[in-house]
Formats: sequence, C-alpha cells, structure tokens
Amino acid sequence: MGYFIQISNDSGRPIFQAAKNYPDVSFASSALFHALITASLEQGFVPSVLRADDATIGLAVHGSQGSRLGLAMVTSELSTGRTVDLELCVRWRLDALYQGALLAAGQEVLKQAASSQGQSDVIRRHLSERLSPVVDQLMAEEEEGTDPEEDGNDSPLRSLRGACAPRLGLRLCGASLEWLALGSSHIAEMALEDLLAGLSLSGEGQAHLGHAPGHAQQRVAVLCWRSRVLAATPAWRNFSALDRGLLVAMADKVGPASYSQPQRTLALEEVSDVWPRVGRPTGVQEPRRHRMASIRIYPDAETQQPLSLPRRDECSIVLSLLEEVRAGESAGEGYAQRLHQSIARCARSGGSLETLWRRLLGRTGQGASDSVAEQLLGSEADRLQAAVLLDGGGGDAVTLPTPWHVELKHGDNKVAALRRLMYWIHALPPLDACNQQQFVCSDSYLVAGVRRDDGIVCWGLSERRPSPELAAGQPPLPEPALQAVQRLLRRLPRAPGLWSALGALEQ
Repeated sequence: MGYFIQISNDSGRPIFQAAKNYPDVSFASSALFHALITASLEQGFVPSVLRADDATIGLAVHGSQGSRLGLAMVTSELSTGRTVDLELCVRWRLDALYQGALLAAGQEVLKQAASSQGQSDVIRRHLSERLSPVVDQLMAEEEEGTDPEEDGNDSPLRSLRGACAPRLGLRLCGASLEWLALGSSHIAEMALEDLLAGLSLSGEGQAHLGHAPGHAQQRVAVLCWRSRVLAATPAWRNFSALDRGLLVAMADKVGPASYSQPQRTLALEEVSDVWPRVGRPTGVQEPRRHRMASIRIYPDAETQQPLSLPRRDECSIVLSLLEEVRAGESAGEGYAQRLHQSIARCARSGGSLETLWRRLLGRTGQGASDSVAEQLLGSEADRLQAAVLLDGGGGDAVTLPTPWHVELKHGDNKVAALRRLMYWIHALPPLDACNQQQFVCSDSYLVAGVRRDDGIVCWGLSERRPSPELAAGQPPLPEPALQAVQRLLRRLPRAPGLWSALGALEQ
C-alpha cells in the first residue's frame, strides 16, 4: 500500500508533498495533477475522484483565481466499494488536509503561499513540519505498529495478526478523534486536573501557557495516547471537532526519537502559531491564534515494573496545553521547569499519574468500567468480537474493546476483528437517515451497522457460528449480528453526545 499527497499553489509549484511507497515523486507527477485541475476549471468543473483497479485519485481546489490551492491525493487504500462512497472518504481526507494547512499556517499565510507572494522555502518547511504528522494519521496503514518481537508469519492475514488496533481519528470518514473510554477516562481526568493544578500562576502574576487564572478545567488541555484522547478540559472541547483531531495528530509526534518513530526530535515542543477554530455562543466557529506546548510523559521506572524500551515508548502519553495569543503578551520563563515539576509530583508513588499507569497497564485487576464494556459487547451467546461507536454530530469515535488492552496482547484475534471491521466500514455505504442498517456475511464472521435516531452509529463484528437450521452451502443469516448491535445501542444511554453517554456508564 502507498500514497502520494500534494498541495500546490496557483502557478503549479508544490508547497507540500508527502509520499510512501510511491514509485517516483517527480516534476512530471506534480505537474500532471496541476494540469488536470487547470484544464478542468477552464471547462467549468473540478474532478473529484478518479478510479483505477488498484488506486484512487482525489482532487480538490480552494480559493479564487490567482490564489488557488490545489490538493491531490493518490492512494491504494481506498480502492474498493462504490464510487459515491469512495468520494465521501476521499473528500473527508482532503478536507482534513486543507484544514490542517489552515491550522498550521493561518489563512493569511496560506493565501500568500497560494499566490506565490510569500517566502516559498519557509512556507514549505513550515508545512512539512506541521502537516507530516497529520498525513501520517490520515494515511495510516494496517501493518503499522506490528510487534517486531512476534515470530514470522507469511500467511495473507499477517497484517491482521499484529499487536496494534487501527486508529479511527481522522482516518475513518466522519470521525474527527477517537476517545479511549470505558476503563481509564475518569482516572485520566483526575490526572489531567492534577497536572494542571501544578502549573500555578507565576510570581509576576502573568498568565502563561497552562496556568491561566481560574480553575484547571477552564484551561485548554488534553491528555492523549497514540492519537487517542484519554481526557480533555471543557475548554478544549469548544474547538472545532476536526481541529481537535488535527491537534492530537500534531501532538502525537512529540518526543525523543525511537525505533518506530525516528522522525521525533524533542520531548517538549512549543509551537507559537496555530489557528484552531473556536466555537462561539452564536454557533459561528472562527480561527484564533494560539500557542501550543506538548510533552511526552513516560512511566516512572521507580513506581512501575520494568518495561522494555519499545513497550515503554508504546505506553507513553502526551500532554498538550494551548493558550490564545494576545497582543503584547510574552511567552514567559521557567515554564518547562514548572511542567516537569508538576509531572514528577503526579508520577510519584500514590500520585494520580502512577494510578493511571497501573490502570492502563492492566495491573489493578478488572474494574467496574471493564464490566461495563463487556456488558455492552454482550454475553457469550450473542457476543460481538469488536464494535465501533460513532457520533455523527460531534465526530467522536470509541472502539470496544478498549484498544489499550488489545494492543498489549500479542496475536489477539480482537485486533483482526477491529481491522476487518475498519475495512467494511470503508467499503459499505455510510449510514444516514435514509440508510439506517447495513450488513455483510462471510465464511467466518458477520458485520452489521445500525444508526440510532439520535445520530449515534454502531458497527459490530461477530463470529459466525454453525446453525443446524441452515442447509449445507446456504449463506448465513445476518440477524444475529444486527440484533447484537441493536442490543448494544439499547444499552447505551441517550445523551447530548457519545462522550456524555459513555460518561454516564462509568458513573
């Protein structure tokens, strides 16, 4: 599998490119897409999706004549299903890429780059640093993160037997970010509040990143693991849903370089200029200039059992803090030192971070939240192997069972179930008010999707069990999988959003 992504200005010069397993990123490749867009605009239309047997090409244009940005994406991942459904998936990713460029550079800088007025080399370097993590999240491959310690397996299902569950945030059409819920969220919220409480006002009385006046929950902060959100403050949830997913993708790349992430550089990274869209009481979302600081936090070797270096990196979490930039405001001094002191206090024995590590590493036994997750998936007789919950309005997504516990078990068939489910969500028509159910049957499993009237969508995969009522060679009935998904939705409380419904289950 591979991809090629490009953003070019109005003259056809690329200002951003990213590629993986693409044969040749040449001038001809970049000029071809610009020529196709230009010729199409002269004829009064913009081609959106071009299909081949093994690849899909997506094109988009933003801006007016003289300051247009052309976006092109070639991928072998989205090559199955109906063209109308593929167009939705491709359009979602191209929109996320464009919003990522706006978030990273701001509208004015991007407009100058489109019209060739700005410093092209500076803009290209800037976008390369900020957008590369977004592309990695958008175009994540199924084989990503397979445990290198596993013994070799040459079967066609090797990618389905890896140790890593697929990520949903940004990559799944309509899912802006994925929450890691049902098992750690309430503990993570306590840890986040303790971390923020350690960043008190400076002695000079000036408000800086992470320690603005007021309660900790009024600050803009998020705690995440491998692009999945563990906890966030209400102020962070006021950002646009898509921008939240983009910020998490950018923050996930912070930290020292590792074997699986050699492109990392710093354990603490401060970005002085990002432009997330903030919701207002009027409902209008407008971009505001912010600065963001992110730090990767590792389990404390003194309070946790020894972990190998790859596993220690897998278990690390990222704390991100954002603050709106106001005219004439200084960045402050000593912020990094205070942040490290707050982390050290929370990570010591008995601290909130130490409790979170033990919970996430599964060393506290099965808790009430685990029981809730098992109850949602169903009993042994009608159990779903895996399920994905989507909030059609808010863009939130949640995976059952919890990906953390799945990823720590080598060769778990739940990983195969989640990846198969991810494939069929892409391949089947999306669920909406006119199409509220979908299912597919295979030789070994059943997949079903149901949309509730409040916009919550559930996709589930169950193992196919032999039925004495079916004659030899007769296809399986989809009812068991559909009924299991419907029962899961009935167990899920009705609330303003998916995150609120899951929070009600954990109380």
